Amino acid sequence: MPRRLRQPVALRGRMTAPGQGVGRLCGAANRDAAQFADPDSFDIARQPNRHLVFAHGPHFCLGAALARAEAQVAVLTLARRCEDLRLAGGGVEWLEGFSFRGPVSLPVTFRATPA
Repeated sequence: MPRRLRQPVALRGRMTAPGQGVGRLCGAANRDAAQFADPDSFDIARQPNRHLVFAHGPHFCLGAALARAEAQVAVLTLARRCEDLRLAGGGVEWLEGFSFRGPVSLPVTFRATPA
């Protein structure tokens, strides 16, 4: 998420200049140990959860409410229809990148129940 600075800012002991480009990585911010206990663990019920997924302030995502509603329907449907949902096999292989981190694949096993 690139931005241009309007005024000088001190970052880690270095001064930046107005107009200088900076980038921020929400994925890194959402794993900040100063904000989240056990930041590398997925905890759907984490409280407080001051994540930056949908940004904040004037840049807050207009689609946040829809995305949350869709995720709620998807997770509840998955939980209802896939009894005994578990990771399959030898763990998860992670895609490591500069701005994105996620599983390469997520093999699971489950017992399907009728809709």
